[in-house]
Amino acid sequence: MHKVQEYIDLAIAEITKEVQKVIGDSSLSLPEKDSCILPLVQQKRILKQAKSDLDFIDERHKHDHNHVGATCKLGKIRIEQENNGV
Repeated sequence: MHKVQEYIDLAIAEITKEVQKVIGDSSLSLPEKDSCILPLVQQKRILKQAKSDLDFIDERHKHDHNHVGATCKLGKIRIEQENNGV
């Protein structure tokens, strides 16, 4: 896991704590709680999607590392050299 993913996990945990605080705050009415929680839940969803995307990229890179860089000229030359045993 990369540092970015660790930071995302920490941010998700902090948002979860904040949501729990808002839910437990008896001085807020339900509409006030909703208006406080909605942006937090949206942020949490975005962070989870970002983490999922990073996980997908990491997994794809592990399994498809031979094709990475093949789209640039140097990548094509490197792949040709590897295939020709140079």
